[in-house]
Amino acid sequence: MRSNLIGYLCISMLLLPVCALGQDPKTSAQPSPPTSPVGRWKTVDDATGKVKSVVAIWEENGDQWSGGKILDPDNGKTYKCYIAVEDGGQKLKVRGFIGFSLLGRTQYWLRDE
Repeated sequence: MRSNLIGYLCISMLLLPVCALGQDPKTSAQPSPPTSPVGRWKTVDDATGKVKSVVAIWEENGDQWSGGKILDPDNGKTYKCYIAVEDGGQKLKVRGFIGFSLLGRTQYWLRDE
């Protein structure tokens, strides 16, 4: 049984490069757009439309994005929030709220490259 499994793995490893030859090199060489919020983001002031700050987001102990909180530096309060990456990874939709997401506001942050 074990030798059969090793044989199947060796055959599949030999066939993998042959299968990849049929792909269009232009499409296979291009990386997919980033869908992770990890990175640096510029926040934009609602009143002036100018960049207000740069926020760093990183992963810590987990494979899911849930249960987040956000701090409003103007009043020192924290709110529940959810985030979503949009526009091919160039925008971050940030929704802060109290209780239900209907009671809150949304900001869009721009990726800082």
